[in-house]
Amino acid sequence: MEKINFGCVGLGQIFRVGHVEALRSLSEANLEFVCDENREVAEQTGTQHGVKWTTDFDELVNNDNVDAVCVSTPHHLHYQVALAAARAKKHVFCEKPFAVTLAHCEEIIKVCEENNVKLMIGENYLFEPAIQWMKRAAEEGQFGELSEVRLLQASPPDPGVGNWRFRKSAGGGVLLDPGIHHAALARFFMGDVKHVTAKVKTRRNEHSGPAGQTRMEVEDTAMMILEFESGALGSIEVSWLVNPIVMRYELDGNEGRAVFDIHRGMSPAQLRIFSSTANPAGVYLPSIPPAHSSPESYVNEFRHFIDCILNDTTPSYDGVQAWMDMETILAGYQSAEKGCAVDLPIDRLPPSGV
Repeated sequence: MEKINFGCVGLGQIFRVGHVEALRSLSEANLEFVCDENREVAEQTGTQHGVKWTTDFDELVNNDNVDAVCVSTPHHLHYQVALAAARAKKHVFCEKPFAVTLAHCEEIIKVCEENNVKLMIGENYLFEPAIQWMKRAAEEGQFGELSEVRLLQASPPDPGVGNWRFRKSAGGGVLLDPGIHHAALARFFMGDVKHVTAKVKTRRNEHSGPAGQTRMEVEDTAMMILEFESGALGSIEVSWLVNPIVMRYELDGNEGRAVFDIHRGMSPAQLRIFSSTANPAGVYLPSIPPAHSSPESYVNEFRHFIDCILNDTTPSYDGVQAWMDMETILAGYQSAEKGCAVDLPIDRLPPSGV
């Protein structure tokens, strides 16, 4: 097999701005089939890209020409599509968050293992060139012993009415998405999480759209403090109340620090690194893409997934890794509800392989 034929289920924003262009840029990938419950969207997308289309995901996952299924539906629908794909013996690329319960995550992992198919969760932040640079610098010892990570993302909700992210059925609000990105980043840099303390708030009950209002049923602001097994600390702050989009990631150690930040629409992304060991003269600025999330991050994650299929290796961000980050987020919700710190593991042990 020299080329992987993809079927994509869910043709919303993440498909349009990330997945489709990444897949079409890779010589090892072929967009074969698309699916969306909205017939107009499915037909228009299929026609635009010259591929088969459907409104029935079962038709897509059971098509003999499809090798791998990319799931980018609303969060609460990941489970049923990913399970159907795995049972049809298709490799599964599922957008974050993995699923909205740990039990659903575990079932998907199990079914993928039983059917000998690859499972990768789409966490493109881990494949962002700036994040990869920070990780390499940390592994090279440029920051010394890591002591703290601080992760901030503030972004306005998508415009329009009926946004499914505002509904309880989505499994959570801003702590889940984009918070799951930051749970993954925190563990990527600092290792496993030991304790979680969190607060969540719903400060704006209504979001005005062009044709009416959609009530906010979930939290739109959240903060979480993490203590890692190493003893290091971390913080995650996420909000839907700020415009324009602001992202700022800081990684500190006793020999240096890295700061990545961007105000989308106002300035290009910038990565500043200070290391008393690598560059005693002061700060240096690696060359990185001007946007975050960058197109490179999507290309990098799909290239990795395809490589794992062709070479029969395990994706670096597989179901087990994603399960652990979902556990951190769910522990955050428990902490916010109880008003106290929550220890990990919460109510079950990780799946086999951890």
